[in-house]
Amino acid sequence: MKSMAVLNSVLERAAHLRDEGELEAASAIIELLMKSYPNDKAALLVAGHFYWEYGSIDRAVGTFEKATALFQESKLASLGLFHVLWKAGLHQRALGSA
Repeated sequence: MKSMAVLNSVLERAAHLRDEGELEAASAIIELLMKSYPNDKAALLVAGHFYWEYGSIDRAVGTFEKATALFQESKLASLGLFHVLWKAGLHQRALGSA
C-alpha cells in the first residue's frame, strides 16, 4: 500500500511547481500521480482542479466524474464537476450533476 505521506509530498510538489509557473513540470507530476493513485480522492480532486485551472476542460470533467462516481459523498468532487461543466457551457448537465 502506498503511503499517504508520499502522496501528500507529491501533491505539495505539484502545487509548488504550479505556483512557480512551472506548468510542464507540474503537469508531468499530475500525470504520474494519476497513474500511481488512480482511485485516490485527493489525487483526483487535485488533478481535476489542475486540469480545470489550465484549460483542459474535458480532462477536468472526466476526472471529476470519476471522483464523484467513486466518492459519491464528496461535496468537493460534486462541486468541481458542477463548475467545470458550467464553464464548458454544459449548463443543463451541470445542473443535473448538482
